[in-house]
Amino acid sequence: MSEWVYRAETGVASGTDITVANSTDTSAGFGFSNIARAGGGTAKYDSDAASGNLALKFTALTANDVGRVDISSRFSTNAFTFDMALKMSSYPSSQNRVVEVLNGTSSVMRLSLMSNGTWTFTDSLNANKWYGSYVIPLNTYSRIGFRIVQGSDETSGAITIAVYTNYSDTVPAETATFSTINFQTTANPINELRLGKITSATTWASCLMDDIQFSDTRTTLYNAPPAALQTVTINAGVDQTNIEPGSTVTLTGTTSSGSVTWSWVSGPNPTLAGNGSTRTFIAPALMTAQTSLFRATNGGVSDDISVTYLPATDGIVSSTGTVRPSIIKVV
Repeated sequence: MSEWVYRAETGVASGTDITVANSTDTSAGFGFSNIARAGGGTAKYDSDAASGNLALKFTALTANDVGRVDISSRFSTNAFTFDMALKMSSYPSSQNRVVEVLNGTSSVMRLSLMSNGTWTFTDSLNANKWYGSYVIPLNTYSRIGFRIVQGSDETSGAITIAVYTNYSDTVPAETATFSTINFQTTANPINELRLGKITSATTWASCLMDDIQFSDTRTTLYNAPPAALQTVTINAGVDQTNIEPGSTVTLTGTTSSGSVTWSWVSGPNPTLAGNGSTRTFIAPALMTAQTSLFRATNGGVSDDISVTYLPATDGIVSSTGTVRPSIIKVV
């Protein structure tokens, strides 16, 4: 499974009810396994997103309202890291579950928001183990994340929680770590993640969730914003001029994350050799000075580099790539 980011980019319009059928996010490659609603609770797509076009919006205006989504198809491991963006217009009227992890049919852990805007962690015995002190802001996206590791028995698991002041923060405003917590058995592996307005006993005007990031390959908490917000940078290098015919030209691209793909854009089109971030080619022998343009790309970000060749009118380029002076006999 590795890593994925559910960005809620499903192709539906803002205000559409979330259903199992319409929930597949092409960037994440999966949809939700269940949509739960009760009372007047809603689960809809919304254009007020942290990034991209859509977010998930949950509302619960009366005490018995529920609106949540469930994920059960992404668990190939019993250790994973979770991160998401969260935005609220108001705090819940009392403690309300926002994130819940299950093993079998039992709750492994619950992250709940309090009426004062702080977080609390509840273990599988429904005992509050931590009360946070940082108050997350209203009407702006912040982040919550955790790292959960299954234990070999009911008392040997570990959980680390991080709360980020802003969506783009790289250092948590608050962290908490728990070990030897009663939350996991090998007989009941982690099999479900619930998000939204989970508890039916409180009211909540609205809660927005976006860029839900999940990884079973990371071994630490995220120390950077979710991938959907990170700005990828790429550099194709400095333009090259006065390139001699037959000489070897090297293109080296650099990027802040991911990999570099090279392509020809315009001008003479030599054959590129190599892989990864570097390509090489032999400068062509041309009668006039000309320029090739090449492009380094990473996803939707690109940068161009130009290579300008000297003319080869005063020499002949051999098959070995060396320039040999021509001999002109005057009669």
